[in-house]
Amino acid sequence: ITAPVAKKINNLGIPGIEFIPVIKRFYPQGNLASHYLGHVNETLGGVSGAERTFNDLLIKGEDVKLGIDIRVQYVVRDELYNAYKKFRAKSATAIIADINTGEIISKVSIPDYNPNQSIDPKKDSYRNTATLNLYEMGSTFKIFSIAAALEGSEINIDTKFDARKPIKIAKHIIKDYHPQNKILTTKEIFLKSSNIGSSLIALKLGNSNLKNFYDELGLLSISKINIQEKAKPMIPDKWGEVETATLSFGHGLSISPIQMVEAAAMLFNENKLFSATIKKRPLDYNYQKINLISNETKEIIKNLMFENTITGTATKAKINGYEIGGKTATGEKVNIYGKYDKTKLVSSFLSVFPIKKPKYISLILFDEPKLEKKYKGNSIGATGGVTAAPTTARILKRVMPLLGIVKQLNNKEDIIVKNKDKLNFASY
Repeated sequence: ITAPVAKKINNLGIPGIEFIPVIKRFYPQGNLASHYLGHVNETLGGVSGAERTFNDLLIKGEDVKLGIDIRVQYVVRDELYNAYKKFRAKSATAIIADINTGEIISKVSIPDYNPNQSIDPKKDSYRNTATLNLYEMGSTFKIFSIAAALEGSEINIDTKFDARKPIKIAKHIIKDYHPQNKILTTKEIFLKSSNIGSSLIALKLGNSNLKNFYDELGLLSISKINIQEKAKPMIPDKWGEVETATLSFGHGLSISPIQMVEAAAMLFNENKLFSATIKKRPLDYNYQKINLISNETKEIIKNLMFENTITGTATKAKINGYEIGGKTATGEKVNIYGKYDKTKLVSSFLSVFPIKKPKYISLILFDEPKLEKKYKGNSIGATGGVTAAPTTARILKRVMPLLGIVKQLNNKEDIIVKNKDKLNFASY
């Protein structure tokens, strides 16, 4: 019992009641940061999260300053939990990181638990989905495959590819979720999220070139984040034409959400080797430099991601007054028969903001989300653009003012009234 409760009991003056002081961890915020902080066992040994990572320091009584922003964490969990219930998802994951320092300012896995109590596995979960769960991430991989092609081949933003019919490689057929049935430019392939187009781009780039680029991004090895509970990616045994084609749009390689964030951050930060951390880094930290893509390629990808929120698949992520860039993804999970199941989706949205001068990167992901009853209660149609993109918008609308990102008010001429005394009146 806590001290205030002990005081009330003691004031009753009941003979025979004795109070024994003990040292015990107390988490005043309960569920709020359970998977970030982790918890301890009865002997105060770290079991998961920061408690496990920094156990040796903590048992010596030393302080550890974490990278979490508890204000942001509250908003993220609040919105993610509401969306998780709305979409009746199996689980939900959210990560927001400082794109230049690597510090994870928010990390939420739903369902979660109260580290002060023993959990009910039927309702709660110790599992950190952000670092332990592996998914075929889907179309967010088009960011990587197109960046690799722009950087390592003669392909440019206006190069045309024939996406009028599905691609057949050996016994495999690659189709589009929303067929365009026309010749597409590289830009259109990104904005329309064409699997056929991205496959053609990757095949032209070449097997080894794509594989090497993915390897440099860290997609083929375990995450560098300083949390003990993390999973190795599931990579293909061989890497031929089929793998090159499907891996261009995120099928055939299973990674954790944190790996997705780590890889994407290296394309948009200040040419730093991004390694995610839950510990606050000192201001004089020596970041290793890496130059994966040129500034020209970086600007092209940033512009594509920004336009994607205006006219592409991520319009539900648009927030007036803020410049966000992002890419939606919808991956089909493999069923017990080894076939892709259209009713079991992994829907996500990766965003970078502000997109012109990136400071933060975010990933919102739902495992097997379901839509309303008019869709017969299944997952068909529960894409990243319908689930994760609007959830991201609700989160960032509340988070960006906390992070000091100022809303841009672009006054239109039709709301400005100019008078002879040179005073301007604006109506908002």
